[in-house]
Amino acid sequence: MLALSVMLFIASFIGGRISFFLVNMPHRGLTFSSLVLFDSGFVFYGAFMASVLATYAYSAITKNNFLAVTDYGAPFFLLAQAFVRLGCFMAGCCYGKPVDRPFGVVFKQLGDLPRYPVQCYEALALFAIYIITRGVYKRDSGVLGKTSFIALFLYAVERFFMDFFRADSFSLFMNITFMQVVCLILMIVSIRWLIGVGRSKNE
Repeated sequence: MLALSVMLFIASFIGGRISFFLVNMPHRGLTFSSLVLFDSGFVFYGAFMASVLATYAYSAITKNNFLAVTDYGAPFFLLAQAFVRLGCFMAGCCYGKPVDRPFGVVFKQLGDLPRYPVQCYEALALFAIYIITRGVYKRDSGVLGKTSFIALFLYAVERFFMDFFRADSFSLFMNITFMQVVCLILMIVSIRWLIGVGRSKNE
């Protein structure tokens, strides 16, 4: 697990950087130097996809079942993301839309408008998902993939609704963001897989 943790750290770091560069390059005018100088952020889904590839490579090298490895690791991956979101809150990135409410937070680098503290909302949601998926793993670890796809589904639902309150995401159409489209795809994939598992158990 130590070897896998090191692989995941390196893969998620590289994947998050490259995806941030690709997603933001068209409308932020980023150059290649932005990718290598680390003067900007990361994109979670890039880190996620790179981590999946790294886990697959680890499973193949060690001859472990891929779904068994992801079932064990998925809750901890989301727990790590919860701490990342707290870091986003302290750094003032991944910020929310302006809000006229007492719970709004002012990020000085963005002006004097109070904003939704979506980073904290997401951190709380991810902590809850961690607890839920750890419970699923302890109860149903014998059903390969169940913990992984429940974690994927819950994260996709959480991120889909959080994007309505974020101000740093750009819309594709009808105020639907690129990340929300990705979330919808992940929800559909997760539901289809979980339904398939349910049917196979009843047959």
